[in-house]
Formats: sequence, C-alpha cells, structure tokens
Amino acid sequence: MKLCFCPRQTVSEQAPIMIDASPLVGSRFGSLRLIGSQVNASRKTGCIPVAAVRLRPGVIPALTLVMVLFLSTAAAGEILHVPDNFPTIQSALDAATDGDTVILSDGLYSGIGNKNLSFQGKAILLRSQNGPITCVIDCENDGRAFLFNKGESAASVVDGLTITRGSIFGGGGAIYCYRSSPTISNCVITGNSSSGFGGAIACAYSSFPSIHNCEISGNSSSLGGAIYCSASSSPHISGSTISDNSADSGGAIYSRTAAPSITNSILWNNSAAAGSEIALAVDSTLDVDFCDVEGGEAAVSAEDGSSLIWGANNIDSDPVFVDARQGNYRLGYGSECINSGTTNGSVADGFTDMGVYPAVTADDEPGQNHATIGAALADLAFIDAWGGSVVVFPGRYFEDISIREGIDLIGAGPHQSIIEAPKGISCIGIGSAHISGFMIRDAIDGITIDASSPVISNNVFTGCVNSALTCKASSSPTIRNNTIDKIAGGGIIIGPGASPVMVNNIISNTVRGITATGGDGFRIDYNNLYNVSEPYSGCSAGPHDIAADPMFIDSAANDYRLNKCSFAIDAGDAVEALTMDYLALSLEIYVNEVTNISTGDIIWITDGVNIENATVAGFDADLIYIENGFENSYRAADGAYVASRFSIYSTEPAPDGGRVNMGAYGGAPEAATSESVTDDDGDACSECESDCDDANGQVYPGAQETCNSIDDDCDGLVDLNDPDCTGLIYYYNDSDQDGYGVDGDTRQRCAPESPYTATSAGDCDDANENINPGIQEICNGIDDDCDMLVDAEDPDTIEAGTYYRDDDDDGYGVDGDMQRLCAPQAPYTALEAGDCDDENIQINPGSQEICNGADDDCDSRIDDDDDNCIGLSSYYKDEDEDGHGVEGELQQRCDPEYPYTALVGDDCDDTASTVYPGALETACDGIDQDCDGSDSCSCRIIAENAAVSGGNLVRVPVRLETACNIVDAFSFDFDYSECHLLGYLSFTGNYTRGDLTANWDYIDAWEVSAGVVRVAGLTLNDIILEGERGVLVELEFELLQCTPDDTCSNALTNLASDINGWGVVPGTFECDCPSDGDVNGDGQATPGDALLAFQHYLGTVQLTPCEAEHADVDGDALVSLSDSLCIFQCYMGNPCPELCP
Repeated sequence: MKLCFCPRQTVSEQAPIMIDASPLVGSRFGSLRLIGSQVNASRKTGCIPVAAVRLRPGVIPALTLVMVLFLSTAAAGEILHVPDNFPTIQSALDAATDGDTVILSDGLYSGIGNKNLSFQGKAILLRSQNGPITCVIDCENDGRAFLFNKGESAASVVDGLTITRGSIFGGGGAIYCYRSSPTISNCVITGNSSSGFGGAIACAYSSFPSIHNCEISGNSSSLGGAIYCSASSSPHISGSTISDNSADSGGAIYSRTAAPSITNSILWNNSAAAGSEIALAVDSTLDVDFCDVEGGEAAVSAEDGSSLIWGANNIDSDPVFVDARQGNYRLGYGSECINSGTTNGSVADGFTDMGVYPAVTADDEPGQNHATIGAALADLAFIDAWGGSVVVFPGRYFEDISIREGIDLIGAGPHQSIIEAPKGISCIGIGSAHISGFMIRDAIDGITIDASSPVISNNVFTGCVNSALTCKASSSPTIRNNTIDKIAGGGIIIGPGASPVMVNNIISNTVRGITATGGDGFRIDYNNLYNVSEPYSGCSAGPHDIAADPMFIDSAANDYRLNKCSFAIDAGDAVEALTMDYLALSLEIYVNEVTNISTGDIIWITDGVNIENATVAGFDADLIYIENGFENSYRAADGAYVASRFSIYSTEPAPDGGRVNMGAYGGAPEAATSESVTDDDGDACSECESDCDDANGQVYPGAQETCNSIDDDCDGLVDLNDPDCTGLIYYYNDSDQDGYGVDGDTRQRCAPESPYTATSAGDCDDANENINPGIQEICNGIDDDCDMLVDAEDPDTIEAGTYYRDDDDDGYGVDGDMQRLCAPQAPYTALEAGDCDDENIQINPGSQEICNGADDDCDSRIDDDDDNCIGLSSYYKDEDEDGHGVEGELQQRCDPEYPYTALVGDDCDDTASTVYPGALETACDGIDQDCDGSDSCSCRIIAENAAVSGGNLVRVPVRLETACNIVDAFSFDFDYSECHLLGYLSFTGNYTRGDLTANWDYIDAWEVSAGVVRVAGLTLNDIILEGERGVLVELEFELLQCTPDDTCSNALTNLASDINGWGVVPGTFECDCPSDGDVNGDGQATPGDALLAFQHYLGTVQLTPCEAEHADVDGDALVSLSDSLCIFQCYMGNPCPELCP
C-alpha cells in the first residue's frame, strides 16, 4: 500500500490519515480497516510506503480495515517502489542506500535496467510485493539477473522473485557471487543456463551466500547444473528444492576447493555424467544432513582429496512431487519428506518438511486451503461457508474442472491464474455460475457449456484445439470481455438450441471466429474479430463489431493487455462491462498515482460511481478536492483510482468515466484512459496519447526509440535513457582499456563512453591489460585468459604439456597415467607414452627388438614376430633334417623351428637325409649324394689324422669314398716355413688288397715360394684302388733335410697339423664299373647277378648305372636277355666263355 504525493503537497508530521475502504464492486468482501505504521516524512516527493495487506481468500468472510498513518521523522530505511517510483530495478538500486527496501510490483521485468543488476555493495532488501509467482525477472537469454562482486554481505537480500531465461558465457546463469555473500531467499530460479559453470548460481573466491527456501529447477551448465562453488567459497543451502537440472559434472551441485553445506533440502532428478546430484573435486568438503538425495551417497562423485560428511538424517526416497513435469514441486501424499526436516525448514502443519514447499494438509474446518481447484469445488462445507465463491491463487493448474451449480470461480487474473487442463472447464446442467479471471490454454475445448447459463468474463483463451467456448443445446451463457487468440479450430461455437450473449470480446488469429450451427435468440455485439479467416459462420456481425488489430502488449509472452493505441479501447458496451469483478484476490488498497496531478488538471475518478471530466481543485495529505458539475468538492474515497491524461495506462481502471474496452482486461485495472487530442502530423497516435512533436510524423507514442537525440516515442526519455531504445550497444567497464570489461558492470550506450568502452566482458583483472579472455594462457601462476583455470589447468596453455608417469626414467611413460604440467614433476617426466614395462629401462617404444623372449619395443610383438627384430639367423627349410636346407626357402628367426632348422641352403634333395653336400657318394648308383652335380664319375679322397710316424716321415691316412680309379694328377699345398727346405720330398705309399700291392710313384717337381712348398703332378700311374667305401690308403711324406736341425721335429709336427687341415684332397677321379657280370658287387658273377639283369630287362627291378654297367657284359650299353643268359652261362662255364670276366 502506498500514498503518493507531489512537491506541491503539504505533509504535516504526525498527522493521522484515515482511509475508509469502500466495498469493491462485484466482490463479496465487506469494508476494510488496516492500521498502518510509521513512515519517513523526510522524503519530499514520491510515495509514502504503507504496509500492504494481502488476504488469502476464505480466511475471514467479513472484516473491517482501518488505516492510520503517522508521519514521522524516524530514521528507518526508506522504501522504494518499482515501477511506481523508479522505472527500472537498477535505477531503484542506484538510488537506494544501506538499510533501504526496494519493492517490485507484480509484473514481468525485462530489458535494460532489469537484468545484469548490481547492489554496488549496499545492504539493501530487494523483494517482490506478492511473491515469486507474480514477480518475474526475464533475462531474455541475454545476461544474468544479479552480479554480486562488490563485497555484498548477508544484509544484501534478494527475496521472493522468479528468475528465468538467464544465459551467460562463463558462470552463474542467474546469479554470480564473486567475493560476496548475499542472501537469496524465497525465490524460484528456473530455466537458466551458463556455458561454463553454475547454471543458476555460481560462487567463487571466498563467497558465502545463504540460499534459503528456493526452488532451483530446469537449469543447465557444464559444471553444476544448479549451483557451482569454488576457491574457498562456502554457500549454505537450506529448505530448498533442487530438481531437473543438468550438467556434465554435478547435476545439482559442483564444488571445487570449496565447502558447501546443505540442510532440509531435496535434490532429485538432476542428471550428469559424473555425480548425478553432486560432484566434489580438488579438496572439497560437503556437509549434508536432513536432505532427500536421489541415489543417496552413490549420487555424489568425490575425488582429488575431497570428503563427504553424510548426515544420519538423509533419505533417498521419492519426494512424490504433485506434478514435477509441470513445475509443481509441492510434496504429495505419502512423501517421506513430510515431517522429516529440521526445525528451521518449511512448516505448514506444525511439523517441518524437506524442500521449499511444505505439504498442504486438509481438515474439515471451513476456510481451509485446498491443494487443487477440484478439491475446493468438492468441499461443500467450504463453499457454503463462503457463499459459493472459490477464489484461486496465482499459479498453474493442470486438472480438468467441472463447475457446480451457483459457484463463482474467481481467478487472480488472466496473467496469474492459468488453467492447462486437457479438457478445460465443463459447465453441464447448471443454472448459474461465474467463471472469471483465468487464462485457459492448450485444452481441447477451453470451456464446454451444456444446458447451462454461466457468466464467462475476463478470461484469456489461447492454444486450444477445437474451440475456446462451445455452447451446446439449452445453453444461454453470457460471454463478455474475454480475449480469444490463436485457437486452432474456432473461437466460439454455438450449437443447436443455444442462445448465448457475446459482447465485448476479442477474437484474433484463428481460423473461425463465431460459428453457429444452430441456436436462436443469441446476441453478438461490441466484439473485435481480427485476422480471422472465417469471422462469422451461420451468423452475422453485430452492429458495433469491429475488425481492428487489438494491439496486445505481447501476445507471444501471454500479455494480452491492450496497447495504448489499440482500437479496442473505449469500444465496448458499457452496459455489459464488469467492474473489477475478478479482483477479490487482490485486497491491497490504493490511492493511485497523484504525483502527476496538479490543481486545475482534468481527471477521471471511480470508486463505484463514475465522475468524468472533473477538475482538481486542491488536495492535502489525505484529501483530493474535485470540482465538477455536480458538487463543489469531492473526497477520493479509499480504494478509488485517480487518473489523469498523463497517467500510465496500465495503472488505470475501468470503466474510467464510462470508457469500456473490449477483451479480458476490459473491466480490469489495466484498461486505458486517455484524453482525445488532434492528430496534426497524421501519425495516427495522438488519439491514444499526446504527441510530443505533432509536426514530425516519425515522432509519436509507440514509435521506436533510436539513437538520434530525439524522444521518438514521446515517453520523456531520449536515446539511451529510454529502455525501449534500439541500436544501443552494451559497453562494459574497461578500466585497463584492454578491450574486455567486467561482468555485470555494463552501460548501454549509443557510442562508447569511458570507462565503458568494451563490447566484450569476462575481464577478471581490469587493472591489468595483460589479463583478459583474449590473452594466451602461459605458465606464470596467473589466470591470464580469465577462464578460472591457471597454467596447466587450462587446456589453452601453450607452454604446458602432457607428462606421463615414467618410473624407470627411460623417457617413456604409462598410457593413461599422465598430468598436464608446465614442467616435468617426478614421476611425471615423460613426454611420450607407450611403455609396456615401466620398471625396466630396457623396455620401451624406443628400444630395439632383439631375440630375448621380451617385447623390447612395446609393439605387442615379440622376437621374430616383430619385423623390426635384429640378431635373427637364416634358417633354411630342412624337412629331411640332414642339416642342409633348400636354397631360397628360408626364414629369418631367432631359433630354429621345424622345418626351418638348417643354417645352410645347399641341399639338392630335401626328401632324403643321406643326400647333402659332403655326404659320401655311392659309386654309380644314379644318386648325387654329395650334391656336386655328378654321381659315380667323381669320387673323393679325404686326408685325415696325419701324424709323425718316426724319423723324418709324416704318414697320412687317406679314406676312399668308393672304389675309384685315379686317372689324373692331384696337387696340394702346405705351409712349411719353420725351417729351410734343402732337399726334396719323397712320397711312398701302398695299398694292399689281397695279394695286390700298388706302389706310389713320386716326382720331384716342386717349388718354394715364401716358405710354401707346392707339389704338383703327383701321379698314381692309373693304379686302380679297388675296394669298398671307407678303406684307407696311407701316404708318407719324408722330410730329408731341415735347417737348423733342431727345428725339424717341430716342423714334422706342424706338417702333420697342416695336412689335417687339407680336408678333401683336390684331384680328379673316375669310377670304374667293368662289364664283369658282378651286378651285386660281391666279387663274382653268380645266378643271382643273372636274375637281377633279367628283372631289370623285364622292368621289375631298376639297376643303378654302375650296376647296369656290370650287367652289360656284351658292352652294347643295354642290359638285355642275352646279358642275363651270358652271366648265367659264365657261371656254368658255358657257352660264351669269351665274354666271361
């Protein structure tokens, strides 16, 4: 309540003011008496604040209210009203001093001066007049509501507001506390967001705010969907409900190096990848007790040295919200949160409940509160006690409603009491009822009237599917002063047998306006049907109907009040107009704005009777004297509304001297009155308000204010001083002139004005031009780029790197175990990862893979499985395992693995283990056992085991591979440098088989060069060395003379050693396979040899080439039947003795 006066008023101290309230027209409440309190008379202009009384309907059926105001010089803090005294919230905060109270009237606050607000360090109470439901700060997704960064204390209080659509880059979508500790109480903080931290509230750097009795819902951020705290901050959260918030970490609360505490609160249905409800990081401590936390302790993510103090009184139980999907977080029946809180929580029934909203209890006494409209309509005792009226508080209601006979269902106004029920309201078979003061939206049919005659007035219908109102048979309702907008089907449908009265309504932006499919006797008049495809179907327009833009203030935001230029103003039917009949809820008593009224002004006044074109004769502290044609003086009764042509239209009531408007606000305090004036410049706006420059068609009320030094919209405010001005730019305080300003410290300007020159915010040290969001973060212990991350904590730091844990100091660390650091800190010293054995310095990705059974280079491949392995050997394929593999078929391996086991690849037949280089050749068998490319035609003599045999002789045993005929010379060299050779070498030897003795000849052809004796041309005179494989023949070498003599014995020993090193004696030999019939090699021709020859002839036996030569006794190079017979005859001694051997 307030009493306003202007500088011409005379206000005497201690003068009592008696305000007698007349009954509100259309209400059922008696006279009011209210006792006021002291006010500060030091104020020379403005309004004297009086304690406002808001009575809950149904508490006292009739009461008397007397107000006595004592004007005093008491030094109590002043009360500042917005918008009555100050146009914006910030302007009131700027004017306030410590101890003052700023009160916000019901309404939606947005735009410049109503967001990004600052207390400037003052101890101010900022509160709503009637609570958060009807007082909303809309940040318009461009900024936040409050920035506390001037050291505010608990005496800086925000109370009873709804804060929504805050959106900020950084932290604190709705409220940001920086080294400040304000009190936030009784608020609804919903639908806000931040890109970094704290979707609703952020607290940083030793901030200790108190957050009490708040609903925090539907907010989002990266860290802390609802609340973020860091850097030694300790917010205390009590009696609050935190629900349906979301974040990457800490769905409800995120804490980093902070110590928040929570009591008596509900944390439910929040979501995050880490810590669905709460996330604690880096040495944080959380103390939580008497709370309902979804998921219990498991919903808390605690790491990096953080600790959780979990009280014994916490619960994890569904709070049973009435309807969380629709934002109704009251506790429903059966909730374990009821009576489970501490003594400082929310109390509705003598006990304490958790969360912001107490559970509503029921009893049988008249005057009780009801949780739903349906419950109130069903309570016969309640309805009877109050004479048939059900008054609905502001809020959103989601239940289908059926009206009973004789009921007056009265809402708090279309912008406050909102019904969002699928089937809307039904009136079936009732004679009388009254439905007024609601917004009915998104229903199938807004109100269905069947065989009923209710009065439907001062409602807004929007978003309905079929119709706003449907009148069925035998219905005769009165439908007046309603606004119907954006209905998918039709506005009003009149069915057969219906006869409604439809006056003073606005129907806009629909397909069909009024559709009559039957009915008779209905009345249509004084309606405005605008932008309707089929305005009238089955009926005709009324004589006073119009089709003009109603010019709603903001229909997109559900503000259906009329713009001051609307053609619907003063276009209604006064006979049908209501007079404030839905204001029974608002029992504040007003003596309305008289600050703009001067003696001689023409005014309109109403207090149940209308006085038009009266003149102000004068006034004192409690009386306004009015002259008109009926009486010389008139006292403005308490509760009356006084208005002049200069008054703000939204504060002026209807009918305003006989002027009645169309639409839901036609009989409401928001209807407009304005004196008619001429329109000299043809801008069509002087009819609704005085044109401040009627010579300029671009200047008129309603024009867009721009940056041009002209008051374009005639509101007395020019350019940036006008909140409606476009083209303004937000400039931030940039003291260090680095292009970045301080968050929240902004001014809108047409051009920069020092120090407000920066168009970007976020500077965390505005005294240092090298610290701002555009600076590159470096390793210097300072938050250079103002993202609250210092040095290596910041991923943008160019000097920081990722260091991996490297316990063995081999330069390679362990995958996944790393830290981002400005410099290495043991054990995090490695710049590369991938070490698969961090306890062995020899094993890492930089090591060479070798044959040792370990994965040296950490590529998951060991030894020869790794293409990079060194030290491998070539193993040839050796399937016959004779130590000789196949040339070209090899593998590089650390160890042999069958069949790759041979170190040489010279085997000519890998299927026979007796065939390989160095194998003993079997004479004339057709097989090249030693892989030298020939069979029997090449035999070898191998010298071995040479030894001194006595005297000057060296005896050399020679092993024959097979019976061979030595047909050529062979030679050998040996080093004989120990003494000088004067004589010659002689060679003697013999080979004895049976009685055959073969002597060796020698030659004395020799030469000496560099101590090397070379003997060549040793000839054995075609001695046939007949014998079996492996027989020995001995060669003796005689040293005839040696100088000096005493070294000869040593020379002999060395000679023996040298000979042992010869290995295979070089030379050329031939196999001798005579045609002697001895096929089997037993030394004689026998019948067995004849049989072998015959079988070879038949093809049943395959002889070797040498065996075949023995069998070919006739020398024709063929083994024939005659050869077989000849061998047999030879054995018998007949008939071919000439061929027998």
